[in-house]
Amino acid sequence: MKSREMGTVASFNGSYCWIKPDTAERDVFAHASELPEGRIHRGDRVEFDLAPDSFKPGKMCAKRVRFAGGD
Repeated sequence: MKSREMGTVASFNGSYCWIKPDTAERDVFAHASELPEGRIHRGDRVEFDLAPDSFKPGKMCAKRVRFAGGD
């Protein structure tokens, strides 16, 4: 089983956010539907799965985003 990625929320606007992965140069997009319930803020530590973006072929996005160390 592949381990989940770790990163830090770089920005959030209510509809989506950008995450700075610990192991990559480029930020990764995440739609609000993939974010944890509750408030998420810039600087929060998160874990997530990288997956192909359904709307932008050839791009990757963050799925199943959760607060780091959370359920």
